[in-house]
Amino acid sequence: AFFHHPSGLKREVAKAGFLPGSIFAVEGPVRLLKEFGQHWQLRERREWLLRVARQLENEKVLLGVSGHMILTATKPKELKRG
Repeated sequence: AFFHHPSGLKREVAKAGFLPGSIFAVEGPVRLLKEFGQHWQLRERREWLLRVARQLENEKVLLGVSGHMILTATKPKELKRG
Protein backbone atom coordinates (compact mmCIF):
# COMPACT_ATOMS: atom_id res chain seq x y z
CA ALA A 1 0.00 0.00 0.00
CA PHE A 2 1.08 3.55 -0.64
CA PHE A 3 -0.17 6.45 1.43
CA HIS A 4 -0.21 9.90 -0.11
CA HIS A 5 -0.01 13.06 1.88
CA PRO A 6 -2.22 15.71 0.19
CA SER A 7 0.83 17.85 -0.67
CA GLY A 8 2.60 14.80 -2.10
CA LEU A 9 -0.38 14.00 -4.28
CA LYS A 10 -0.39 17.55 -5.68
CA ARG A 11 3.36 17.33 -6.37
CA GLU A 12 2.96 13.99 -8.14
CA VAL A 13 0.18 15.36 -10.37
CA ALA A 14 2.23 18.49 -11.15
CA LYS A 15 5.28 16.34 -11.96
CA ALA A 16 3.11 14.44 -14.46
CA GLY A 17 2.49 17.76 -16.25
CA PHE A 18 -0.98 18.64 -14.98
CA LEU A 19 -2.17 21.67 -13.01
CA PRO A 20 -3.42 20.36 -9.64
CA GLY A 21 -6.77 21.59 -8.43
CA SER A 22 -8.74 20.69 -5.32
CA ILE A 23 -8.38 17.54 -3.24
CA PHE A 24 -11.50 15.85 -1.91
CA ALA A 25 -12.03 13.05 0.60
CA VAL A 26 -13.82 10.15 -1.07
CA GLU A 27 -15.30 8.62 2.08
CA GLY A 28 -14.66 11.26 4.70
CA PRO A 29 -15.33 10.99 8.41
CA VAL A 30 -18.98 9.90 8.02
CA ARG A 31 -17.67 6.43 7.15
CA LEU A 32 -16.73 6.06 10.83
CA LEU A 33 -20.34 6.35 11.97
CA LYS A 34 -21.43 3.24 13.82
CA GLU A 35 -24.10 1.30 11.91
CA PHE A 36 -23.73 3.54 8.87
CA GLY A 37 -25.93 1.28 6.73
CA GLN A 38 -28.88 1.61 9.09
CA HIS A 39 -28.58 5.41 9.09
CA TRP A 40 -28.33 5.42 5.29
CA GLN A 41 -31.67 3.60 4.99
CA LEU A 42 -33.55 6.48 6.66
CA ARG A 43 -34.16 9.34 4.22
CA GLU A 44 -33.71 12.18 6.73
CA ARG A 45 -30.48 10.74 8.09
CA ARG A 46 -29.16 10.01 4.60
CA GLU A 47 -29.77 13.65 3.63
CA TRP A 48 -28.00 14.78 6.79
CA LEU A 49 -25.04 12.46 6.09
CA LEU A 50 -24.75 13.85 2.56
CA ARG A 51 -24.84 17.45 3.84
CA VAL A 52 -22.10 16.70 6.36
CA ALA A 53 -20.02 14.87 3.73
CA ARG A 54 -20.30 17.82 1.31
CA GLN A 55 -19.31 20.31 4.00
CA LEU A 56 -16.24 18.29 4.99
CA GLU A 57 -15.12 16.75 1.68
CA ASN A 58 -12.24 19.18 1.08
CA GLU A 59 -11.50 20.21 4.66
CA LYS A 60 -7.71 19.85 4.69
CA VAL A 61 -7.39 18.78 8.33
CA LEU A 62 -9.83 15.88 7.76
CA LEU A 63 -8.45 14.47 4.48
CA GLY A 64 -6.46 11.86 6.37
CA VAL A 65 -9.63 10.42 7.89
CA SER A 66 -10.79 9.29 4.48
CA GLY A 67 -9.48 6.03 3.13
CA HIS A 68 -9.10 7.62 -0.30
CA MET A 69 -8.58 11.06 -1.81
CA ILE A 70 -9.33 12.33 -5.29
CA LEU A 71 -7.70 15.34 -6.90
CA THR A 72 -9.02 17.45 -9.75
CA ALA A 73 -6.48 18.56 -12.32
CA THR A 74 -6.36 20.25 -15.69
CA LYS A 75 -4.09 19.76 -18.63
CA PRO A 76 -2.08 22.89 -19.53
CA LYS A 77 -3.02 24.43 -22.89
CA GLU A 78 0.35 23.58 -24.43
CA LEU A 79 -0.34 19.87 -23.79
CA LYS A 80 -3.85 19.90 -25.25
CA ARG A 81 -4.31 18.65 -28.78
CA GLY A 82 -6.64 20.19 -31.24
